[in-house]
Amino acid sequence: MAPLTEGDVVGGRYTVGRRLEDDSITEVWAATDTVLARGVLLEIAGPTSASVFAATAAAAARLVHPAIVATYDSGTVGGVPYIVTERPVGPTLTQVFERHGPIPPGRVVAIGRQLALALETAHGKGVTHGSVSPDVVLVAEDDRVKLCRFAAASVRAQLRDPSRPLAVATGDDVRGCALTLVAALVGGPPNGPSARSVRAGVPPALDEVLVAAQADPPAYDAGGLAAALGALDIEDDAVPLAPLAPLAPLAPLAREFTPPLGTPVRPPPQRAGSRTGAVAGVIVGLLLALSVGVAAFVLNSAGNSNGPVVGPSGSSGGAPVARGGDLALTGATSFNPLGTGTEHGDALGNLIDGDPSTVWTTFTYATRNFGGLKTGDGLFVSLDGVHALQQVTVTSTTHGWTFSVYVARQPATTLAGWGQPVGLPVTVDADVTPVSLSGTTGADVLIWITQLGPTPPYQVSIGEIAVR
Repeated sequence: MAPLTEGDVVGGRYTVGRRLEDDSITEVWAATDTVLARGVLLEIAGPTSASVFAATAAAAARLVHPAIVATYDSGTVGGVPYIVTERPVGPTLTQVFERHGPIPPGRVVAIGRQLALALETAHGKGVTHGSVSPDVVLVAEDDRVKLCRFAAASVRAQLRDPSRPLAVATGDDVRGCALTLVAALVGGPPNGPSARSVRAGVPPALDEVLVAAQADPPAYDAGGLAAALGALDIEDDAVPLAPLAPLAPLAPLAREFTPPLGTPVRPPPQRAGSRTGAVAGVIVGLLLALSVGVAAFVLNSAGNSNGPVVGPSGSSGGAPVARGGDLALTGATSFNPLGTGTEHGDALGNLIDGDPSTVWTTFTYATRNFGGLKTGDGLFVSLDGVHALQQVTVTSTTHGWTFSVYVARQPATTLAGWGQPVGLPVTVDADVTPVSLSGTTGADVLIWITQLGPTPPYQVSIGEIAVR
């Protein structure tokens, strides 16, 4: 057949865009389905794979699972078989940990269960992937994953060894899945089967499951691996990030906990504690009773001390702060429902300390649009009660970034839970940016960043937030 070129129409409806990949096995092109007006991927057999591509593609097309890229159509062009698949968005798992470092264990478990269940579906239909790795796993903003390139990977596996037994091939997939999760835990290519031997804080139970899944043969099939991951009640054993300073004897109990499966991987925003308030926590189960005792201790010991009470992970709390005509602020909290958890939680107190020279910053991203990882990032400040609000003022030496403001009577765990933004999005073009809140009533004010600064490093630094 003649080579495809940009602008060609395949199957009477798919307009070919740019070529994304090309090797001797397959070519992958971006394309547009002109009938349904949507972006798709067009995979066409390469010169060495045409003989097995059609059968393999037909098998991949039978796979229906939310964590597997869907096949929409198939056919031939110039006698060469092709398939049309969905074009999911999001970075690969490799890009996620290369940009942001090792992924927290709880998040890895959630990703791993989706991958294992996807493989279980494929293996149940007699289809194997053959090349499971972080490079073929796409991660959406809400941590939904997509296992990509089933047809191409299966073709490669068959060309390598056409007589390979199905049981051996499925074992390779399970080992590939486990190695992928180890790479996510350590933030790079694994050096051996154990993530715990490389990175402190990997729960022993999780490490044992992943090591066993890499045995030859693996200790689990795909469904067994999903079940083993689902049975884990993960508890991080890393050094605490924010020990409760006034409660040194209880410091061993003040660790950050990874929520068990079935709860959100990233903890919801917590209201910051006040100088006379209880210490908020994320400790669950039997430790609820302990957290009540901790709150009482802080309440009774605060007395006339001017020292701040340490708030929950991801927030900064202390004595209510009010300057001039500003309202009293009890804390500032990172709000990152689409990303990787708290961003620079240790610096959140700088937002309400009255000193614009001390700053809080977002993480640094590959582009001003958060490297394609998410659509926004933010923080909120909490007042000492519900007030009629007039204005929020943001002090920032980073110019060119954009944000929206939300007001609520209590913080929400999702952006939609905050309701509608107040007014239009604001682009920061001066060191001090006032935004009118006239006509609103609330106890929490969210600054939702929708675009970072226009030049590297792609981040936002904020020195102070005031509300009146």
